[in-house]
Amino acid sequence: MLVGLVVPVAGVPTAVGLLLYFTGAAITVARAKWYSHIPFPLVYAAPVAGALVLDLVSRRPVAGLSCGVSGASSGGRGGAGPGPPGPGGACRCP
Repeated sequence: MLVGLVVPVAGVPTAVGLLLYFTGAAITVARAKWYSHIPFPLVYAAPVAGALVLDLVSRRPVAGLSCGVSGASSGGRGGAGPGPPGPGGACRCP
């Protein structure tokens, strides 16, 4: 889990794995009909779910995919406007 602090790509699979683990724990408790203990794995899963949601919401565009206007390119229109959008034909920047 600490690797996710240095390598952000590793954080999402780790969070998904923990959510699956705690969901399995809650299902196991429910199957054992020990309903008073179901909140315990869910309490541990809640911060993981929150961190995963915040991470996915705050994602930024991938480095290397530029959306800005290239100062040197006029898009072949003789200076009539900005150049073409970034790779793929669509700008993904906010």
